[in-house]
Amino acid sequence: MTTLQDFAAGNRANDPANIMRDIAAKMSDRDMEAVANYVLGLH
Repeated sequence: MTTLQDFAAGNRANDPANIMRDIAAKMSDRDMEAVANYVLGLH
């Protein structure tokens, strides 16, 4: 979740064409938590 929050805040900028920053900026904290839990479950 921290990575998504960093993208949303503009603190992380290693995404081509600002794709992740644009997506994360539109997500709520609840959305970010849901995505983080989903990805965690993939491993």
